[in-house]
Amino acid sequence: MLRHTLVCALTLLSLPALAAPWVVLDVRHHSYNDRVRVVFDLDRNLAHRTTFDERSIWLTFPGTLKRLPCAALPGHIDMRRTDDGIRLGYPNDFWVQSFQLANPPRMVVDFYGRIGREVITPNEQAPTLQGQRCD
Repeated sequence: MLRHTLVCALTLLSLPALAAPWVVLDVRHHSYNDRVRVVFDLDRNLAHRTTFDERSIWLTFPGTLKRLPCAALPGHIDMRRTDDGIRLGYPNDFWVQSFQLANPPRMVVDFYGRIGREVITPNEQAPTLQGQRCD
């Protein structure tokens, strides 16, 4: 019984390593009056985890990121790739929201630069992040 439990536990621990590689097909952005929207077109729908700190957001997915196209994002947003996802850096005076759309598969990140009628002007650049720029 203990042997079967150990085999099952090791199998479950190895599942994330067996996840298929994934690709970002395109990265685009658009500036609105109150925000900048960055959209990542994915090759398929993937479960994701979003983690924030005060000046960056991490989008992590199961499997290995195989390709992230270069995109000319606004100067106050820095994009980097890691093996398991994407990291976006921004000045700490922005409010950030992210969500996923299923058809077609996309990940959307909004950087809000307006609070009520007050327009936030970035007074600093995005932090320099670790990771590769793009492919």
